[in-house]
Amino acid sequence: MGKTILSEDLEGQLPPTTLTALRATHGDRLFALVRQGRVLVFRPLTKAEYRMMRADLDKASASPKLALDTYAIGEKYAKLALCYPDRSEFEAILDDYPGLADVVSQDLAAIAQMAETEFLQQID
Repeated sequence: MGKTILSEDLEGQLPPTTLTALRATHGDRLFALVRQGRVLVFRPLTKAEYRMMRADLDKASASPKLALDTYAIGEKYAKLALCYPDRSEFEAILDDYPGLADVVSQDLAAIAQMAETEFLQQID
């Protein structure tokens, strides 16, 4: 990953000790999306989760409502990898920015492929 966000840069944007607690719960490989003063933190998909996502997308490609199915799949895996904020706050953000789930799921796939991501940045 070429892009990184320094832990110190997030400290003022997250509640105190949140990053430490997230690392203790989810490990050191965390990625952040910082937009309009909001910080979203995700963990990478596991191997099994990535396989399930690929299988879901393959199934959806046979469907006549492909766009709707792929959006639902993107939202499902963005929520699965979400570490911060909690799910209800993320739902509220998706109400305002519904395309965000697509962005996150595409970046999660890129991370699983060891590719550069456009939005999610690794936290150092």
